[in-house]
Amino acid sequence: LKIIAIAILVLVLQIPASMISSVMHERESRRDAVVREINSKWGWSQTVTGPFFTVPFKEFYTDQNKEKKFRIKYFHLLPEQLRITGDITPHIRYRSLYEAVLYTTQLKVSGRFTVPPLEQLTISPENILWDKTLFSIGISDMRGIQEQIAVTWNEVAYEVTPGLQTTDIASAGVSSLIPLSPTAGSSTFSFQLHLNGSENIRFIPVAEETV
Repeated sequence: LKIIAIAILVLVLQIPASMISSVMHERESRRDAVVREINSKWGWSQTVTGPFFTVPFKEFYTDQNKEKKFRIKYFHLLPEQLRITGDITPHIRYRSLYEAVLYTTQLKVSGRFTVPPLEQLTISPENILWDKTLFSIGISDMRGIQEQIAVTWNEVAYEVTPGLQTTDIASAGVSSLIPLSPTAGSSTFSFQLHLNGSENIRFIPVAEETV
């Protein structure tokens, strides 16, 4: 009788436990939906990649008719030095019982590029289109960009446009046509990023030395 009574009590106690668990799952699901809605209007978590140069070159081949043709391919130059500084200001947005943590960040990015000696490349120098090189910045959520980005390259300002030439290094971002010279040696750059985001911000350390 005692064993039967204990079993009945255990079964009875499962009812409120199940009800509490159901409420918890409902609240969690509703919270996630609210956070997604707020984040979608403000900006998702951000991943900043680069900057890096996307350099086009011609690759020659012979087609089935034995005619010599070429296709455009790309290689990438990474910075020698990269320094990122700035401020992150958190914001909390409330919706009913739920809250979402957002942020605004003001970043200053600077560094230096050095074009490697041509003998280090496995590409014929005459096939490299140095006048078509693109200064590229990977930004995972483009909706978070709050101001026009201007890149200062060797004290000359260049405005960027949305889009990357390839997705080899980053899936989304901005770029600007900045011609390179294979004999230019080291060149400096700087730009500012005013980004909105949520939850976290990440940086991909693409440079030889990243601070």
